[in-house]
Amino acid sequence: MARNLTVDGSGPRTQAERRALGLVSVVAFVVMALAVPLPAAARAPEADTGSRVKHVWLDAEGQPLPFQGNAEIEEFLRSAQVVSREEIGVGINKMDKLLLEKDGVRAHAIFRVVDEVHERLRIGDRHHMRFKDSWAGECAAYAIAQLFGIDNVPPTVKRHLDSQQGSMQIWVEKTRDHTAKDFSPPSPMAWVKQTWGMFIFDNLIFNADRNTGNILAGEHYRLWLIDHTRAFQAKPELLSPEKVERLSRRAWARLLETSEEELADATREYLDPDQVGALKERRKLLVEHIQARIDKAGEGAILF
Repeated sequence: MARNLTVDGSGPRTQAERRALGLVSVVAFVVMALAVPLPAAARAPEADTGSRVKHVWLDAEGQPLPFQGNAEIEEFLRSAQVVSREEIGVGINKMDKLLLEKDGVRAHAIFRVVDEVHERLRIGDRHHMRFKDSWAGECAAYAIAQLFGIDNVPPTVKRHLDSQQGSMQIWVEKTRDHTAKDFSPPSPMAWVKQTWGMFIFDNLIFNADRNTGNILAGEHYRLWLIDHTRAFQAKPELLSPEKVERLSRRAWARLLETSEEELADATREYLDPDQVGALKERRKLLVEHIQARIDKAGEGAILF
């Protein structure tokens, strides 16, 4: 789960990593360009996407945890005792992998405490001014995911630990390398649909540092999104609208119906007023961008 940083603070930028990260967008583009929508009656049943299969969280030994829902996981993250703590990661944003225990239950978690502002920072080909890198973005990303019914962000809470304040996130066990040559989901389209959702999410939260290291493939080929400390910059603009290609009708409905008050209520504990204001504006821009695509290409070409 570590982020690999270059000297200037940017994410992975080797040629191989550029190809791996770009592959998701290329595949999505090709699928959309070649697909001809069929009448509903003629469509073959789709395999379940990873996000539709109920995820079973695992303990430190790889056995199912007894939690019945996210609320129980959140309570565990807030109150479990720390059995061990190990620093992992490289670069400026180190993090700790913890072993937590409560009532005989043991599970791994990630604790992030980074909280800094860079006057100038380059990430990939972009230069950012007054760039915020904070653990609070991790909590805000989970809050937004829950608000929009997105189940690809692991449960995350705010916690004080050893006089430090940070984000505590459940560890995703048994992940596989989605950039490996032998990575072959049984339903490629199901995987692509999850990546479409990722691009919507990243534009909404202005995630400036999505790279191969913070995209995980879990069991049932569920795509997991982690490491959002560099999201929620106070910029009222979409980061990469060209990557917003298709989305589910459920996601579109949530974008339309979510109010500014709901956005503020979900994030004000973690974001400052400028960040919340920019988030509200990005939702509006995202709705306008998607509606323009629907008007041009038709609902069947954009919504599924």
